[in-house]
Amino acid sequence: MDSNPAIGTVVEMLTKLKLQPDKPASSVRSAPVDVPTTKPAKTKKQPKPPKNNNHNPSTKPPKVKKQPPQPNPQTKNIHIEARIARKKKNATATTSNVSAQTKPSENVAHQKSNRRPGTNTMDEFLSKKHKKSSNLKLKRKATAVRVAKPLGDSVRVSCAICQLPFGTKRELRAHLSGDHGAVFSLKPMLNLHDRNGLLKRQVFKVQLQQIPRAVPMFEVQITNATNVVLVLRSVFVFDGNECLHSLFGETVLRMAPGYCFEEQVTLDDLVLSGARTYSLLIVATPWVEVEADFQIVEQFHFREAGQSRARRTEIKLAKLPDFPVPVAVRFLYKNKFKNRGAFTPAQADLLAEIESFKEPNSLSGDRYHRQLTLLNQIEDEYKIQEFRSYIIMEPKLKKTKFPKYFTISIDQFKARPSMLKEDVVVLLAIEIGERMETFEGVVERIDFEGVLMLFEHGLPLGNPDGNFHKLEFIPDRSPFQLEYQALELLESRAMQQLAFPSDFGRSKLPAIKEFKWIRQNVASNEEQMAAVRNIVNQSSFPAPYILFGPPGTGKTSTLAEAIGQIYHQRPKENVLVAATSNFAANELTNRLLGVVPDDAIFRFFSKSCTRKVDEFDNEVLEVSNLNGRIYQRLCYEDIYQSRVVVCTLATAGRLNQARIAAKHFSYVFIDECGSAKEISALIPIAGIATFGSEVTASVVLAGDPRQLGPVIMYDYLSHSSQSRSMLDRLIDHGLYAKSPETGEYNRQVITQLRDNFRSHTAILQYSNKTFYEARLRAKASPEVSGWALGWSVLPNQNFPIIFHPLVGKSLQDKNSTSLYNEVEADQVMWYIRKILAEGINGREFKQTDIGVISPYALQVAHLKSRFREPKWADIEIGSVEQYQGREKPIIIVSTVRTRTKCVGFLSDVKRLNVTLTRAQALMIIVGDPSTLGNDPHWKEFIKYCRVNRALVKPTEPAVAPANQANKKKQKPKENPPKQAAK
Repeated sequence: MDSNPAIGTVVEMLTKLKLQPDKPASSVRSAPVDVPTTKPAKTKKQPKPPKNNNHNPSTKPPKVKKQPPQPNPQTKNIHIEARIARKKKNATATTSNVSAQTKPSENVAHQKSNRRPGTNTMDEFLSKKHKKSSNLKLKRKATAVRVAKPLGDSVRVSCAICQLPFGTKRELRAHLSGDHGAVFSLKPMLNLHDRNGLLKRQVFKVQLQQIPRAVPMFEVQITNATNVVLVLRSVFVFDGNECLHSLFGETVLRMAPGYCFEEQVTLDDLVLSGARTYSLLIVATPWVEVEADFQIVEQFHFREAGQSRARRTEIKLAKLPDFPVPVAVRFLYKNKFKNRGAFTPAQADLLAEIESFKEPNSLSGDRYHRQLTLLNQIEDEYKIQEFRSYIIMEPKLKKTKFPKYFTISIDQFKARPSMLKEDVVVLLAIEIGERMETFEGVVERIDFEGVLMLFEHGLPLGNPDGNFHKLEFIPDRSPFQLEYQALELLESRAMQQLAFPSDFGRSKLPAIKEFKWIRQNVASNEEQMAAVRNIVNQSSFPAPYILFGPPGTGKTSTLAEAIGQIYHQRPKENVLVAATSNFAANELTNRLLGVVPDDAIFRFFSKSCTRKVDEFDNEVLEVSNLNGRIYQRLCYEDIYQSRVVVCTLATAGRLNQARIAAKHFSYVFIDECGSAKEISALIPIAGIATFGSEVTASVVLAGDPRQLGPVIMYDYLSHSSQSRSMLDRLIDHGLYAKSPETGEYNRQVITQLRDNFRSHTAILQYSNKTFYEARLRAKASPEVSGWALGWSVLPNQNFPIIFHPLVGKSLQDKNSTSLYNEVEADQVMWYIRKILAEGINGREFKQTDIGVISPYALQVAHLKSRFREPKWADIEIGSVEQYQGREKPIIIVSTVRTRTKCVGFLSDVKRLNVTLTRAQALMIIVGDPSTLGNDPHWKEFIKYCRVNRALVKPTEPAVAPANQANKKKQKPKENPPKQAAK
C-alpha cells in the first residue's frame, strides 16, 4: 500500500471506482488498489477506440462539470495551435469496456483517437524518418492526491498546485521560487491537508518534444494510462525559476482509457537551458457520478536531451578477433557434408566427428569446446555463403525522392534474401571512366517488394544503371565472434561447474532469512517466494539456478522481485540481466523500474537499436544509452555507477570487450534462456560470471524449455546440439531431475512456477496436459479470462475456443518459399469485423485487444496488407516467434496449410505450445483439419475441440468477402462459410 496512511480515504475511493490495473493477472493479482499500474499503449501507435454501435441515445452520459478558469497572472503569452482538429468542449464519445469498470452511466463517453494508421510504403517510411524534432528527457517524478479547494471568484492570484491565495503577483513568485524551489517540490501542497499524499502508481503516459522553430514550440502528448475515464483539468510547465506556464486549463477534457491528448503549444518566454530541470504538472480527477472532492496531481521532470550532469569517461572496446571459419569446414560445407569418395583421411575424420556431434545428448565435458565451436563454424559458414548468393551483378537501382536513398527490387535477387535485415552493410561497385570505385551504404528497410538502402556520402550523379557493376551485402559476423570469444574465456573447471554441475550450496554470501516483499502478488505465491529466496541466497551456487516458467505463470514478475530483493538486501552486490531479445530486455527493465530506483538501472542498447527507438518506452530510454534518442557509447559511469545492467545476450559480450573489472557482478540472470543456443548463453557468463577457473557469480537461467527453442536457419544443424538450449539440456537431468520418491524438483536448484494467471481453464487445458504433465493450475480471474463465455458465436458457449474448419488454397509468391491463404484471411477478417462492430456480451474492444498469429511470414504480410483498407493498424499480426512471451485477450490463428499431407514446420510441438497459450479469454483457430490432422499433436488438439463441441458447423458463421469494405454501421453478413470442411 502507499506509505502515507493519511490518504487512506482516497485509496478507498479509488478502490470503489474499481481502478484496477489493465495488466496480466500474473503481475497484479494481489497488487494494492490505488492508481492502476496499467502499461499504456505506445504513443507511437495509439489505438483508435471502437465506435459504440449499441449506444442508446436515450441514455445521456453525465456531464462533466466545467470548472471555471482560475486567473493566473504569471502565465505568459501562449499561442495554442491545435495539431488535430477537435472541439474540446464537446469532447465526448463512447468507450469500450470502461462502462463495465466505472459505471458512471450505462454508456460511457469517449473521444475518437487522433491517430492515423501507419502504412508500409517506402515513401511513408522515409517521410517519417526525415521528420525531425528534438526530444526532451522526461521522467515521472511523483504522483499525488490533493483535496480540491474552491477559491472563489474573488481570488485573483493563487498557486495552481497548492491552491493557496496570494495578495500580489510578487508574493506568488516568491512562493513558487522559495517554497517549491527549482525542481518544484510538492511538499508545500502535501503539507496543507492530512488527506494529501503520494501515490506509487503512474496515471499518465507523457511524451514531450521540442520542435525546431524560430519561436520555441513544444509538442505534448498526454495519454490516460489508467483503466477508467479521467477528466483532464489543467497542465502546467514550471520554468525552474518563478513562472508557472499554463498549457491547458481554459476548459476540461474527458479522457477515456488509452485516449491521447495531443497539442502543439508556443511559449514565447520559455527558452530551454541545458543546465536547468523543468517540471510538467498535470491535474485531473476520475470521472464519477458524484464529483470527487480530491484531484490527482502528477509531476514530470524534463530537460534537454543529451545534456549530461557530470563528466563521463568513455570505455574503449577491445577489437574482436576475426575467428575465421577453417578451410576444412568450408570444404565440407561446399560438398554438403557428403563424402563421395574424394575426401582425404583428415576430411573424412572431420566429417565423422561432425556427424557424431549431431547425435542426441552428445554434448559432454570432454568435447564441450570442440563441439560447440565446430557446429558454430558450420552455421557461420552457412550465413556467409547465403549472403554471397545475394550478390547482384549490374543492379538496377531506383532513386527515391530523398537524396542518398535508393531501392532495389526483390526480383533482381537470384535467391530470396531471407537473412537480410536492417543495418547490413552494402557495397556498390561503380564503373567511373576506366576505374572501379566502391561506395558503402547500409540497408534501411526490407519488405516484400524491395530493399531500401542509404548511401550516406551519396552516389555520383548522372550515372546510368549500366555503370553499376556489382551490389554486395556483407553479413554481420559479430554474434559469432562474441560466441567464439565466450568459449575461449570459459576455462575447463568453470565450464564443468556451470555446464555439467554436480554440486551446489557453496555460496560465500551470508544467508538472508527475513524478506519484505516488494510485490504483493509474489508474496501470495509459494513457488515464487521460494524461487526468490533461493536466488537471493545463491542456494544452487556454483551450479546455475533454473527458474522454469511455463506460460502465464509470472516468471518476469519473479525475476523482478528477486533483483529488487538483491538491490535492497545486498547493497554491495551488482546484477547483470541478459535476455535473448530486446523485447524481453525492455519488458524486464519496465518491471525493474517499479522495484529499483531509476539511477541504479542501466539499459545497455546496441547501436542498431537506434532505428527502433520510437518503438521503445520512454521510461526505458531514460535509463539507457539511447537517452535523448541518440546512441551513446559505453562509459565507465554506466557500469560502475549502476547496480543493475540490462542488455541482450550479444550486447553483454561488449562488457568483456570493455574489460569490466573481474568479479564486478555477483548475479547474472539470463531470461528466455530456452530460446538461446547454448553457446549464445555463454556470452554473459564467460569472463563475467567467471574469473579464470573460478565461478564468481550466481547464474540464473529463466525460461521454458517446452516453448520455442533456438532459431537455426541451416537444416543440417536442426537436430544437433546447436539447436538446443542450455536450459533444455540441463532440465530434468542430474541435479535438476525430479525426485523419484516425490515427483518434485529440488527447489535448492530449480523451481517450476505452476499457477497460470493468464488463460481460461479450457484454453490452458490441452497444453497443460500435453506439455506440462497437468502440473499447471489455472488461476486467472474471471474478469480476465471468463468474459467470452456465452458469446452467441461460440459453438459451445461454455467453451471459449473456436476451431473454424476451412479448405482454402495455399498460395506462394514467386520470390518467396513462404505461403499465404486468402480464404483463411477472409475468415480472420470476418471475425475481427464482427468483434469490433458488435463486441462480445456487451463488452467492446479496441484493436489492441486482438492479436493475429500465423506461422508463415507471407500470410503475415498478406494480412497486414488487407488490414490497411479497414484501418486496422493497431491489430498486431505476427509470427509465433514474435508472440513468445506475449498475450492478448483475443488471439486468432491462421494455420495457412491446406490440401496436403505435409504440415511443414507446423509439426514443431514447441511452436504449437506457444500458439495455443497466448490467449487470455478467447482463441479462434482457422485451418484445414484434414491437413493438420496429419500431425499427431494437431490431431489431438482438434479431437480436444471436437469433444468439447468447439468446431464450427458448415452453416456457421460467415466469411467476409475479400473485397468488402469496412463501411460505417455495416454489420457482417451471416452467410455460410466458404468451402467449410466437413
